Amino acid sequence: MKQTILILLAVTFASCKQYDYFEFRALPADCITASSAVVDAINQLEIERQYGDGLGNLGFCYATHPEPTISDNVAEMGSHLLRTYKTTLSGLMPNTTYYYCIFDISYDREKYYNVLSFTTLPGQTLSDPRDGKIYPTVEIGNLVWMAEDLDYDTQTGYFDTDEHDIKMYDYETAQNVCMTGWRMATDEDWKDLERAIGIPEEQLNETGKRGSLEALALKSPKGWMYGDAHSNCMGLGLVPSGAFGLDGNNKLVLGQIDDKVQYFSPLANGPSADGYMRKFYDYAWHRSSDGGLNDGGRIWRSLRYPLYNAFSPVRCVKDIE
Repeated sequence: MKQTILILLAVTFASCKQYDYFEFRALPADCITASSAVVDAINQLEIERQYGDGLGNLGFCYATHPEPTISDNVAEMGSHLLRTYKTTLSGLMPNTTYYYCIFDISYDREKYYNVLSFTTLPGQTLSDPRDGKIYPTVEIGNLVWMAEDLDYDTQTGYFDTDEHDIKMYDYETAQNVCMTGWRMATDEDWKDLERAIGIPEEQLNETGKRGSLEALALKSPKGWMYGDAHSNCMGLGLVPSGAFGLDGNNKLVLGQIDDKVQYFSPLANGPSADGYMRKFYDYAWHRSSDGGLNDGGRIWRSLRYPLYNAFSPVRCVKDIE
């Protein structure tokens, strides 16, 4: 009987270095897409541990083999004194199994806890026949969305942001910049997406900030000042590009790069300049103005007339066939 128990223990703790004294435990991954997943953990102690000068680092290590260590990929989450351990693992390969566990480094020791695994979704891609560039895509609601901003060189009608290398198109160029069979997302397209992720129906046609925390599922953790709050559960991977427009003298006005992104969302793709801007703010950077929810978790629908005096990145969409 004793031998059977020892064998079971050896099998249970074979992967990732294990210790008899468990304090943290990894939880099953959530919000799994073709390129990312959200992982979390719990602290199994009722009393918060106090560390002195030997305070170390806590985080997740992950790999495509069953024994991940800090020599593989890591996503650090700070110190043991923090009570939130959720983080998004990004830049993953499609249709691939990843193994992850928590690492705990303090006082010159290296501890690992339970190993879990998940498999990313099969990747869908779009190849732009004009220049051969390949973009990931994702289905949300009734549409296929590009999961990256368009990066097509139109020679004129755009400029690149220096920090994130994102093409910002003027409205006239943006209307026709998508490849054949695709279109720049309209106001109705954005509302279809918003309905799919849970924005209340009665808020879809409102202007200003709508929803509560739904925007976090659309934003990449990368590029933002406080991106660790963004889960990118829907796989859209929105990144900041700032807000840019023309002033009264037709001179380009540059906004801060890393706290917002805004997209043209016209009433219809055509010559009309009537329409809206969809705006997304950094979660921690943009505080709530009504004493309630953080505005960075909401999606803003702002009326803009005309759209011609603004610049925007472009997400191309098409109907699901």
